Amino acid sequence: MKFERESDHIGKAMTEEQETGLLAACESNPLLRAVVSLALNTAFRKNEIRMLCWRQIDLIQRTLTVGRTKTEGGSGRTIPLNSVAYAALVRWASRFPEAKSEEYVFPSCEAAGIEREHPDPERIDPGRPIKSWRSA
Repeated sequence: MKFERESDHIGKAMTEEQETGLLAACESNPLLRAVVSLALNTAFRKNEIRMLCWRQIDLIQRTLTVGRTKTEGGSGRTIPLNSVAYAALVRWASRFPEAKSEEYVFPSCEAAGIEREHPDPERIDPGRPIKSWRSA
């Protein structure tokens, strides 16, 4: 059996100043603000956020159920939402008042301007997840 080599690279936590700067840089973009707030406050991976559906969020109980994850043990766990993550989801949900539980929280929106105040609803497909945040 050949063992995998362990990485010598150790991740480094952001300082409070770096986190504040990152959130300030996202302030003018509602999409990035929501995604970054969720990432910082839930420790969700990129695809866990990207594939998030409304049925996984309970705004009454202030919890979020993890969907399919990279690791078997991570799927299905319930995460309590702190005030920052909760506020980010409430703010983002207000943009989609007619959203159905099976739809994606961050829907496919190629060239829809989903980050703008008035996105093009014809170009938003809530039945598919966003591909990436590259344009944001």
